[in-house]
Amino acid sequence: MSPRTRTLVIGSVSFLAVFALIVGAAIVFVAVQAAGGGTKGSGEASETLSVDTTVPSTDGSASSATGQATPTETAAFCWSNSDRTSRTRNSQGTIRSSRIQVTIPEGWREIPQTTLTFADDTDSIAIDVEDSWISMVSIGELTWQTGYEYPGADVAAQRIMDCTVSDASLWDGSTQKRHVEDAVGAPVEIDGMTGYKVTATLVFDQSRLTTTTGSYLTVIVLDTDQGPAVYYSDIARGVPAIEAAGPQIEASIQAV
Repeated sequence: MSPRTRTLVIGSVSFLAVFALIVGAAIVFVAVQAAGGGTKGSGEASETLSVDTTVPSTDGSASSATGQATPTETAAFCWSNSDRTSRTRNSQGTIRSSRIQVTIPEGWREIPQTTLTFADDTDSIAIDVEDSWISMVSIGELTWQTGYEYPGADVAAQRIMDCTVSDASLWDGSTQKRHVEDAVGAPVEIDGMTGYKVTATLVFDQSRLTTTTGSYLTVIVLDTDQGPAVYYSDIARGVPAIEAAGPQIEASIQAV
């Protein structure tokens, strides 16, 4: 069964990638091509990022919040919230979490709740690319691992992107070799919410797919009045109608 027909799990970044992001070091990130418009930069220039495709299982850089984590707990790079709930009801023509919503474009459909790493109250939409392969957009609340301090929108967005790219289970069923190009990140402001956006192009070097040659990936973490929210999109590269929908969906992001 293709990874596209299973629950999508998005994850986290390695300490070295996070450190490189924090100190602004030069990087070798594997791909970013913005899959969407509709975001307004804060005036700061975009920066090239590095994507780590071999994410460790634990995060030695995380700091424990007093009284929340036991001494033996270790922060997971690709932590998944085991107490996920789906609390927010959608309005007609939209999907929403308790913090943001997006408009469903023509031809796209709501799909069963996906599992976004570091997220809760998620919802998703998708469109078929070819047999057993879809493009999708997911939104949700960003929930950092219990007992560890939320590192901010920039580190969180990079972490989710890095783990997505490095998770072979998402891609190996249909693509045997991949690489990332043009990865960048920049502050954004959307509907009065500030945050950070990371984009990357995952190029399929060897693939059984015939319609698409890769995925334009976008992760946006936004700081809302109710806490951080996450937006994730995977847009098929080389499919004009689906590529055009990426900016359309991203431009529809609203605070709720």
